[in-house]
Amino acid sequence: MGIGTAIAVALVVITLGALLRVVPVPVALYTGTVLAGAGIATGNVLVPAVIKRAFPGRVGPLTGLAMMLMSVSGATAAGLAVPLEQLGGWRLALAVWAVPAVIAAAVWARLRLPAPPAEAEADPGSLLRSPLAWAVTIFMGMASLMFYTLTSWLPELMRDNGFSPATAGMMNALIVIVGIPLGFLVPVVAARLRDQRPLVVAVVAAMGLGLGGLLLAPEVGWVWVAIFGLATGSAFPLAYTLLNLRSPTAALTARLSGMAQSGGYLIAGSGPLTFGVLHTVTGGWGWSIGVLLVLVVPELVSGLLAARPGYVGTGGRGRR
Repeated sequence: MGIGTAIAVALVVITLGALLRVVPVPVALYTGTVLAGAGIATGNVLVPAVIKRAFPGRVGPLTGLAMMLMSVSGATAAGLAVPLEQLGGWRLALAVWAVPAVIAAAVWARLRLPAPPAEAEADPGSLLRSPLAWAVTIFMGMASLMFYTLTSWLPELMRDNGFSPATAGMMNALIVIVGIPLGFLVPVVAARLRDQRPLVVAVVAAMGLGLGGLLLAPEVGWVWVAIFGLATGSAFPLAYTLLNLRSPTAALTARLSGMAQSGGYLIAGSGPLTFGVLHTVTGGWGWSIGVLLVLVVPELVSGLLAARPGYVGTGGRGRR
């Protein structure tokens, strides 16, 4: 149906999901959540392809802008949830997000994206046979796993290490706040580099340092949380940018994005659960943090492979 139309349809699905969640019946809440999630996932996959097609010479700045807006809008929605509920009840707090979704759907329905060059649409075969595509997928999965696990469990972990609930919540907020400017800067820097491996090394080193510090000296938690913010705030934007940098056409960007985000979020979804189960079984946080430290290794290896110059569909190598 075309990328623009697909995004418009996804926004309509988000709108329907947001409205359905207002119906005071449990099945409507879950159905609406599934619809909204499906629309969000579709948009996430297709935005890199839109950037590749409409702004092929400005991949870095446009990806950075998209990442920054995702962070700011998510933080804004979270911050407005309680005030909206107090203003007009929980139905208003849920239904209000159908308004920007339907406005965006109307805009996208009228957009006409430039057509890709005919010669750029050659089919390289299944990306499941591409080692480079798998490297990008695993790196995105590891980057997402670290973020979701830390933001899910950090408040409880820090409370158990003597910090007040309010302070632990502020620490979690710091991770998100630090990631807002990095969401813009990292894609810009990555797009200007021919080889992104130095960025991967820096990001993974920061993650390893933060986890090691939290394991050995949790009493100085603010230091490690700030380092976490630098690491997680850089890792996901870098992985998102690689979707464009490792694919030569918008069509391949869409396919790589679908593979990397589906597989990556499947990996990431196991993180918070595993972290919590280990805490329950062992009665402490040492094993949970230790597993994350071990996972830094596949994050580094996959990141180095994904950041090498080259394109999927060309044996992993190709001119840029």
